[in-house]
Amino acid sequence: MPAINLRRIQLGKQTTFSTPVAATALLRGVTEASAEVVNNAEVVQELGFVTGSTFVPGSTRTATMDITFVPSYQDIRFVLQGVFGAPSTTGSSDPFTHSWDAVAVQSLPAPQIYTIEYGMAGAEYRLVGGIVREFTLTSRANEMVQCEVSFIGHSMQANALTNVAFGTRVHNPISHVHALLHIDPPSNAYGTTSFTNAFISCEWMVNTNRHVKFFGGSETPADWGDGRWESTLMLELEYTSAVKALVDSLLSGNVLRRIRVQWQASTSRILTVEFYGTLVENPALFSDRDGNATVELTFAATIDRVGTSDRWLRIVLLNNEQNLP
Repeated sequence: MPAINLRRIQLGKQTTFSTPVAATALLRGVTEASAEVVNNAEVVQELGFVTGSTFVPGSTRTATMDITFVPSYQDIRFVLQGVFGAPSTTGSSDPFTHSWDAVAVQSLPAPQIYTIEYGMAGAEYRLVGGIVREFTLTSRANEMVQCEVSFIGHSMQANALTNVAFGTRVHNPISHVHALLHIDPPSNAYGTTSFTNAFISCEWMVNTNRHVKFFGGSETPADWGDGRWESTLMLELEYTSAVKALVDSLLSGNVLRRIRVQWQASTSRILTVEFYGTLVENPALFSDRDGNATVELTFAATIDRVGTSDRWLRIVLLNNEQNLP
C-alpha cells in the first residue's frame, strides 16, 4: 500500500496551459500537500422522483492544489516566478541576483506555469497547468518560516512520477534568525530606520484572484485570467522606544510606509522584500507576548507615487541558481 509520508512534489515548467511536461525539479521542504479534482457534475432534481433522476452530460472538470513548505533561498523562486513571472537576473557565477519590480499600474505579469507531479509509488498524479493563485509567507521567531501556496489548474491526470534525483541541488532554508526589519515614511529611502530586538513576526500575503475560464465545447478550462490583486503585510512588534515612536507617528497624518523585510543567511543568500503599504487595520493597544506588550500592524499594498517607480513591491533574491531548474 502507498505510504502517505513518501509523497513528493515535483515541478516542470510549462509553456502552454493545457500541455504537461515532465518534472525537472523536486520541491524541497514540503510539509503538507493536498490536491482536489473539481468535478462540477449536475443531476436534475426532477419532480416526481424521490432522488435526482438524470445526469447532465458535459460536466466541467478542473483541479486545484495546496502546498505548504519551508522555503529555501533556492525554492522560493518557484513561487515568486509563479506569481510575478521571470525576474531580471544578473551575475555570471554564484551568487546570481534575481529581481522583480511589481509595477502593477497598467499591466500584469506572465507567470510561470507548472506541471506539478504529486504522489508516491502506487498513487501518482500530475496537475496540468498549475498557476499560483495565492501565497502567504510567514516568518516568526522560534518557528520555521513557512510558505503556503494555492494553485489553480487545467486538469488532473494519472501519471507516473518522473525520476528526479533527490538531494542534487543546494538547499538553504530561510530562517527568522536571519530576518531584519526597516520601516520608514515615504520621504525616506527603503532601509533607513531599523527595528532591532522588536521584530517578532511578519505575514506577507499576495492574492492574484486568478481563475480558470470555461467556454462552450469543452469540459476542461480553455484559459485562465487575473482578477484584482490583493496584498497585505502584517507585522508583529514588541514595544521598544523605536516601536512606540512608530505607533505614535501612525496616530495621525500619513499612514503610508515603506517597509523592508530582509532575510540574510550570508552575503550570497539573501531575500529582500520592499513593500509600500497603507495601514488598514486598527492597531490594538496592546497585545501580550509572554507578558510583554506588543502591537500588530497590517499594511495593504499601495502604488508608491512618491518616487518615479510607481511600484508597490520590489523583490531581490540572491542564490546560487542562474536559471529556474
